[in-house]
Amino acid sequence: MLEFAALLLLASPLAAAPPRDLTIDKAVELALSRNTSVIVAEKNKAIYDERVRQYYANALPDIRVGGQYSYNVEKPSFFMAGSKIAIGANNQYAAVVEASQVLWSGGKVATGVRMAKLYSQNGAEELRQAQAGVKKAVRQLYYGILLASATVDIQQESLRMAQEHLATIEAQFKQGLASDLTLLRQTVEVANTEPALTKARNMYAKGVLQLNNLLAIDPEESLNPQGALECHAGGEADLDARYRSALANRPEARAARQSLELAKQRVAFENSSYYPDLYAFWNRQFTGQDDRGWPSQQGRSWSMATGVKLSIPVFSGLSTVSKVREAELAHASALQVLAETERKVKIDVKGAWLDLAAAAERVRSLEKAVEQAHKALAATETRFKNGLASQLELNDATLALNTSRMIQAQARHDACVASAELQWAADL
Repeated sequence: MLEFAALLLLASPLAAAPPRDLTIDKAVELALSRNTSVIVAEKNKAIYDERVRQYYANALPDIRVGGQYSYNVEKPSFFMAGSKIAIGANNQYAAVVEASQVLWSGGKVATGVRMAKLYSQNGAEELRQAQAGVKKAVRQLYYGILLASATVDIQQESLRMAQEHLATIEAQFKQGLASDLTLLRQTVEVANTEPALTKARNMYAKGVLQLNNLLAIDPEESLNPQGALECHAGGEADLDARYRSALANRPEARAARQSLELAKQRVAFENSSYYPDLYAFWNRQFTGQDDRGWPSQQGRSWSMATGVKLSIPVFSGLSTVSKVREAELAHASALQVLAETERKVKIDVKGAWLDLAAAAERVRSLEKAVEQAHKALAATETRFKNGLASQLELNDATLALNTSRMIQAQARHDACVASAELQWAADL
């Protein structure tokens, strides 16, 4: 029975499914196709595109077909010379086909179309902004996972070295060269190192779980992020070039400029309400009546008319004046928003540029520190084995190396995160 259960467990999808290997580029690709914020932004863009079609419809002819049937339960009557005369028939029919076409509306139709296009462009920028935000979030989370992985490696190496030192001390203890207190202290050192490794592994697992969420992947599906904290750590790139790229390409800056143009078009749209509307129309009508049912030839009538219709606004309770003023205030607000957005974009760029420069400097300086810490530990281990160094010196050298490696891993992580931040800020 137990063997059968074991076979079922091995055959289950969870047991059989291997971890999904991921690179940072693959993770970004998955997020762009599955992340909810991107999908919602795509739907919103489609909504804006439909609005363009709706505004274009105002420039096309409007054609309508209508019909009516009525039965006179009591026929209408009129009086003539004191006599009551019934008119009409029991069954009455009417149908009409009519068409109208706007000829001129003070530019309202053309302005509406331009506004709809700007809405559509804003939808495209919102989509680009969502995509850029998801890319940055995935990259930064991925670098956090790689930092956790590097931390696991460092803690594993720290535990391995502590165990090797314990083995050396045990050998010395058996030879009478080390005291039981020294052995006890090193045993405690090994025990103290293990929780740090457990914590690092937990941080890695939780980071991968967050990645599952960001990629809209079931948390029970195992992921295997690959790669190392090796990023371009150059903060020496031309800051002015980054400013130009950000102001030209950042979705927020582009959307702010489009919103300003949209506010300008709205002023023109509301001003168009001061002008008359001119329409062309055509209609074809049918009427018929009969007491028994469908009318005969004598009971039918056709008519047709065509012409133009002019509508001149005279007074609208100051509604148009208020709408124009509202549009002008919105335009002034859009100018302020654009200036604020461009300033914020430049602050984002310079902040990321400074962070990358600082992280790059830290990475360069720590390379030598780690190298020196390795040499110091190797020399201390040799001296300890020869009885020329104390256990305290050995543990201090080990701690110095582990600390240097941790600081180096953190610096590399910070450089990668700053690089991703600058890539997002400057829209590279």
